[in-house]
Amino acid sequence: MKKNYLLSAILMVALIGSGGCATRSAEGPGGPGMIVHFGNALKGRSVQFRSARTSNAIPFPNPGGLSPSSKPLEQGAVMGAAPDGRELPEWIDFTWVEAEYGSTAPFVLEEHRKLPIKSGRVLIRQRIPADVVAEVLASHRGQAANGRKDLRLWVFLIWREDKIAMRWNLEQGCCDVLRSGGDDI
Repeated sequence: MKKNYLLSAILMVALIGSGGCATRSAEGPGGPGMIVHFGNALKGRSVQFRSARTSNAIPFPNPGGLSPSSKPLEQGAVMGAAPDGRELPEWIDFTWVEAEYGSTAPFVLEEHRKLPIKSGRVLIRQRIPADVVAEVLASHRGQAANGRKDLRLWVFLIWREDKIAMRWNLEQGCCDVLRSGGDDI
């Protein structure tokens, strides 16, 4: 009995806490939701997040920090940023610091606090075709074209020297990429 109560309490906290990723339209059918992959292509520097907010000023999930990678589309962190069918945010604003990666010097908080805070905005909604969103929504309702089921929208956000690159995939199941678009990475 106590175990069920504890599990229920944990689920309630998780549901309340996850409510701020993106908003569901009050009059519409909701949105496709998305799963976000964060990657870092900055050579020799880690990305340490300070904040992430959507166009409606609601906090957006972030991985906390990212190590540099030569394969940022494969390595990084994955967050369910509203995989429950919420609308796509118009954009996401990020603030972060970049720190030297791989140093054996001891961490000094005062020096870390002196790092310049960087910021960037990534457009989301307008960069994902409406027919892709419609296909994911139809899949959620069990009415997808060609009998496709279990469609998901993946959004890849990759930190590069010149910008935060954004790429998207329409995927079926765990790994079958049906369509993709966005920045070349």
